[in-house]
Amino acid sequence: FDFVVVTMASDLTFWAKNSFKKTKIIFECVDSYVFLNNYKIKNILRAPAKYFSGQHSSFYLNYLDIIKIIARKSYAVVCSTEKQRDFFIYLLINLEYFKF
Repeated sequence: FDFVVVTMASDLTFWAKNSFKKTKIIFECVDSYVFLNNYKIKNILRAPAKYFSGQHSSFYLNYLDIIKIIARKSYAVVCSTEKQRDFFIYLLINLEYFKF
């Protein structure tokens, strides 16, 4: 595929652990709750819970780490809040910000 859209409902660990040389990833990260506080109990348990429930194929301890890995591999990131935008601009050096 030329492009693939990865949403928060997908198996994020699949996209995090595999490399895609020709496919450009567009990461739709519109779950603003993840960015409120990385150390709240829901965020700490989120990644292991998704693994044990079968939503993720690999075990990760921190959900935000998975998001960072996928974002770094992405051609574009779609986000819904200014806090997310600031997070991704800081994380991704080559990210160009477009506001529509």
